[in-house]
Amino acid sequence: LGFGIFSGISILNKKNVPVKDTGIQYTVAVDTVYYWIALIDNKEASKINGFHINLADINSRNFSQDKLQIDNLLLNPNQQMLLVRKFKTAEEAKNYYGYMHANTNVFKPFLPGTYETFYISGINFHTMFNHRKADEYMKFFKDKGL
Repeated sequence: LGFGIFSGISILNKKNVPVKDTGIQYTVAVDTVYYWIALIDNKEASKINGFHINLADINSRNFSQDKLQIDNLLLNPNQQMLLVRKFKTAEEAKNYYGYMHANTNVFKPFLPGTYETFYISGINFHTMFNHRKADEYMKFFKDKGL
């Protein structure tokens, strides 16, 4: 499945906000694992468990051969992440990202502008998680057309 059409649409369900450059460096990594992330505002925290259950159901029905796992992590005081792991290649993560964007019903519980999704290499994930913010990675993700 190719989801190239999704690289041309806005990957965010948020308004574009200028990103302050703090010197954090992200790289395009080819030979590494990838993750898919749903970044959700904490004001939607009461809906995350239901979303997690829906993701697990989708994964078991459509991606059972990938043996995907879902983790719920607090990125910062304002945002939580549901992390789907591990994809063996960037292409697998991109296909999952495209599948999820085509399956918009899964995001219906969330108010517009309260979530965003993306995929990320393991290396970039650790950088982003250690800095506890995703805005710079999101700019990198959009700029690189990932």
